[in-house]
Amino acid sequence: MNVHFKSFMILVFGIVIVSTAGPVIKGITLYPLFVAFFRVLLGFTGFLLLYLKKKSKMHKKGYDSISLPEKILFMSGGIFLALHFYFWISAFYKTTVAGGVIPLMIQPVLVTVMGRLIYKEKFRISFILPLLIIFTGVITMTLGDHSLGGQMSNGDMYSIVGTVMVSFYLLIAKKAVKKIGAIKYNVQSYFIASLILLAVIIFSGEELIIGSYLDLIYVLWLGYGCSFMGYLFINKSLNHFTVSEVSIALIGEPILSILWAFLIIKEIPNEFQLAGFVFGIAGMLIYFNIMKKEYIMGYNDKKL
Repeated sequence: MNVHFKSFMILVFGIVIVSTAGPVIKGITLYPLFVAFFRVLLGFTGFLLLYLKKKSKMHKKGYDSISLPEKILFMSGGIFLALHFYFWISAFYKTTVAGGVIPLMIQPVLVTVMGRLIYKEKFRISFILPLLIIFTGVITMTLGDHSLGGQMSNGDMYSIVGTVMVSFYLLIAKKAVKKIGAIKYNVQSYFIASLILLAVIIFSGEELIIGSYLDLIYVLWLGYGCSFMGYLFINKSLNHFTVSEVSIALIGEPILSILWAFLIIKEIPNEFQLAGFVFGIAGMLIYFNIMKKEYIMGYNDKKL
């Protein structure tokens, strides 16, 4: 099998796996806080086993030589990860799958803009346009859901907050991965997130139990499938594709999530969610077109 085609299929499998999270969460009867905890805990065990397998190679690369302020910064990634999973998973208990996944389209553009501001990288004014288009779509969806009554707009807001939290997590990862590696950063972040969510559960006084076999299957899939295996495949594809190419492919996650929701639980997005989805896709395509041009210009500058 061609190596490039094999990497493409690995990327596709990864996106298909992570896109099932929304519909699966809709079928779970546990509290969202419990779902977030089990998903993070199981993801942690998967990354930990992978880390222990490759630990000797990592030490040879000098991943442990980091300062105390950097350690504190990298540990804070676990806080943002815990907040992301709690808010994002909670969103599906209040809104539709479409309402939960459409705000995720903000994340790539938001990370790019915030990264350029925080890390003092070159900022292109042209990024403002796709960001505004995507935000327009999300606001259209949220206000439209609010006009329909019920809790859907609250769910949309939960998803937006969760997306902002994961953006901060990825901004920290941008620096952490260069210092300690992706696997060790994931192990550390998922471990801290697990402790935080467990502490909240203990203080809430709720019993941490899984009531049915179906819930157990769903939780195992979210942890080992979506959190660990799905993103492991996506990260592995970066060996043969650029970050921009993988980001473009990730547009497929919300698209497939909405499709699974329709096929599995017969959930149809309302007109406001469809409008938000169209705005989101348009903004994402403009954004990645700008990124592509920037990448080509940078490549040509290096050649010169």
